[in-house]
Amino acid sequence: MEALTRTWAVEFSPSGVRVNTVAPGPTGTEAVLARLSPELVAKISAGTILKRIATPAEIAAVVLFAASDQSSYLTGSTIRADAGYTSV
Repeated sequence: MEALTRTWAVEFSPSGVRVNTVAPGPTGTEAVLARLSPELVAKISAGTILKRIATPAEIAAVVLFAASDQSSYLTGSTIRADAGYTSV
């Protein structure tokens, strides 16, 4: 996905289209929380720097930022909204 994002950014950004990717980490959607035990959620949470999983609203806020004019200088990027999950 990251390679495709960079490739499309090179191809489409000159036409005014910005291409970015949001890479969410563990997220506590209703479907996820219904399937996972509290113990497993705690174990997954422990694997992040912030020691918790995201709420769907937190991931939506990152997507909203990426789609907004506030990110007008951002293209070809992957925004990792994963509480540091990929940093450890």
